[in-house]
Amino acid sequence: MLKVGGVLELSTVDYPGKPAAVVFLYGCNFRCPFCHNFDLVEGGKWKEMSEEDILKKIEGEGSFIDGIVISGGEPMIQDIERLCKLAKEMGLSVKVDTNGSFPEQLSSLLNKGLVDFIAMDVKNTIDKKGYAFAKADPFVERVKESLDIILKSKVNYEIRMPVIEGVNDNDIANVAKAVKGAKTFVLEQFRPDNGTLDKSFGNKKGPSREKMLTLADAFDNPVVKIRTAECGEEKITP
Repeated sequence: MLKVGGVLELSTVDYPGKPAAVVFLYGCNFRCPFCHNFDLVEGGKWKEMSEEDILKKIEGEGSFIDGIVISGGEPMIQDIERLCKLAKEMGLSVKVDTNGSFPEQLSSLLNKGLVDFIAMDVKNTIDKKGYAFAKADPFVERVKESLDIILKSKVNYEIRMPVIEGVNDNDIANVAKAVKGAKTFVLEQFRPDNGTLDKSFGNKKGPSREKMLTLADAFDNPVVKIRTAECGEEKITP
């Protein structure tokens, strides 16, 4: 049984290149003040569902979806192996969104061929100072380990970072060094439209598209993208 905060039966934006269902699992070990899925972090509503019931809920969209996204919260705070396995048996591609703090489970899923796409967030420079504002500094070494596992894997992936004006946009050069080996890196414009875990962050904003383009210049990964409210996703040529 899994603690489930919600199921989106069809999404065209959560799995790059694939229509997919999205399962939002409850719980997270980080406390990012800018989190927009705060109902999945603490409080909020969730219910226990079996893996079979989750997949049965999305089965009606079977002719429209090619994949499933297991998101959160932090999905790997729970044991998602069986859900991944059953989804693969249904012929679905599996994408997992993670904060990178569970390298052992991540490695196991990859070694068993149960994940086809990983999206891992970095919050700032990957060090204790950079992660302190997310109350995630105890997990920095685990995040580094997960990043190394992903970069050495053969699955599709993206490493991404939400950018908040005046909060984590000041040391982009060191973020670029930390993710240098990633084939795809994405800068995402912070958007507090639906509220944030720390209500004071509801008054903060993401950088303008023009500044996002400038920040992207720091990265020389093979694929660099920005995602903004103004223009959606744009691929930037390093």
